[in-house]
Amino acid sequence: MAWGRAVAVAAAALVLAAGTTVPDRTAGDGWFEMTFDDKAPNHWTIGSDDAVEIRSEDSVSLLYRLVEVDLAATPCLTWQWRVDTAPPASDLARKGKDDRAVAVYVSFPFDPDNASLWETLKRPFVEAVRGSDAPGRVISYVWGGIRDRGQTLVSPYLGAAGILKILRPVPEPHGEWVTETVAVDRDYRAAFDAPAPNPIQIAVSADSDDTKSASHAWVRGIAFKACGAEQALKN
Repeated sequence: MAWGRAVAVAAAALVLAAGTTVPDRTAGDGWFEMTFDDKAPNHWTIGSDDAVEIRSEDSVSLLYRLVEVDLAATPCLTWQWRVDTAPPASDLARKGKDDRAVAVYVSFPFDPDNASLWETLKRPFVEAVRGSDAPGRVISYVWGGIRDRGQTLVSPYLGAAGILKILRPVPEPHGEWVTETVAVDRDYRAAFDAPAPNPIQIAVSADSDDTKSASHAWVRGIAFKACGAEQALKN
């Protein structure tokens, strides 16, 4: 995946190179699609129950939507996803090897008080390309790759501004709906050593262009909620 395009995908809406994306378009039901001028986009279907079907064929794009969340009251994110076909497993920590069957992203506003020097220096260019409301940091929850379940990786493209948390590697069962619940506030603090601001975007993507392959996945029921007792003890 080209440098600028991969940054945009990993960041869910954070683009670091002008000209790598085409204008975002409305995909329906509050979703917007981010596509790239040198790559075929994924094929998306949004069902009546808000389920998102993703078919990726040597392609990459993402859907994102704006959210208003009180993370203090609802710090856990839950959803269901299913993978019918996955791209070949690769090392998501390596540039150009970040194909994945499906990922759910949580994007946060730029926080100047806790930003690294690198984040601060690049921020003016980010805002020039994507506007002042462009996300600052991103957590990517991933189904794909060769790393162990639960492992957290620094994004090879975003560096200090993004992490990848592997929820399920490629060998996980296919063709079955799986429910996930993650403590976003705890994941943010563990990754960035700072309290989490309220998220501003949720995104979904699939990516198959590095391996010239195909994938087919679904995501549904994305929602923030209070954490249950069991989840509160995790992480």
